[in-house]
Amino acid sequence: MIRVAMRQMALILALPALVACQAVTNSSGQKESPEESKAQIPPGAIQTGDDFYMAPIGKDSDGCAQFSPWSKSLMVPAAIYYRKADGSFTLNYSVADCRTGA
Repeated sequence: MIRVAMRQMALILALPALVACQAVTNSSGQKESPEESKAQIPPGAIQTGDDFYMAPIGKDSDGCAQFSPWSKSLMVPAAIYYRKADGSFTLNYSVADCRTGA
């Protein structure tokens, strides 16, 4: 019984990271691939690599800016990142520079 519950929990945690591979219909009614549908770089995104960006997704309850990875052609993890004082990004909230709300 416990093994079943652990497997279900693992599946629930893994689902957000899965990427759908179905066609999307654009405004003209034509089907386009997922890559074409997300071709626009999100506003305010910070380029951190070749075709790899950190896109702002809002702020947490403490006012600390949150970012999500974005790429037109690469698979990215479904995770929330924070900015460090040196300008790099981290998953670890405790080392994030949130004093300024940035």
